[in-house]
Amino acid sequence: LRGAPPRAGTGAGRPRRPLRPRRCHTRHVDARILLVEDDPSIREVTALGLRAAGFTVTTATDGADGLARWRADHPDLVLLDVMLPRLDGLEVLRAIRHEATTPVVMLTARADTVDVVVGLESGADDYVRKPFEMPELVARVRAALRRHAREGDADAGAALRLGPLRIDL
Repeated sequence: LRGAPPRAGTGAGRPRRPLRPRRCHTRHVDARILLVEDDPSIREVTALGLRAAGFTVTTATDGADGLARWRADHPDLVLLDVMLPRLDGLEVLRAIRHEATTPVVMLTARADTVDVVVGLESGADDYVRKPFEMPELVARVRAALRRHAREGDADAGAALRLGPLRIDL
C-alpha cells in the first residue's frame, strides 16, 4: 500500500539484510566438560551443577586418568584440579597445551598469588579458587568457551556448533 505509514517492527525505510544463520556461542548447550577432581564430594556436587546448567560432564579422579580421558574424548573444556594424585594438575595442563588449545579452567584450594600466576603462565584459561559458588563457575566456563569459540572462528572461519557437532559455514 503506497502512502500507508510503516508498521512498527517491520523495519520499513531501512535496507533489508540477507538472512544468515546466527552463530550461537553464548549458551554452549551440551558442551562437553571433563572434570578432573580427586575429592569425591567436590567432584559430585560440581558435576551435578554443571549438568543442571546444560553441560555434558565426564569425570576423572586423578591426573593420569584425566589426561587419558582428554585424549580419548576430546572435550570442549577441562576443569582441572591442581593437586591431583599420580599426575599433578600442572603437568596435565602442560601435556594438554603441548597437543591442543582446549580451554582449561584450573580449580584449586591454593590461594597464593604465585600459584595463580604459575597456573596462568602454564597455559590455563582461568583459575577458580575453592570453595567456589556454582553460578560463578558456570559463568567462567561459559566465558572460556566463548573466548575459545571466537579464537576458533578467527582461525577456521564461521561455524555452528552444538556439543560435538560442528558445521562449517
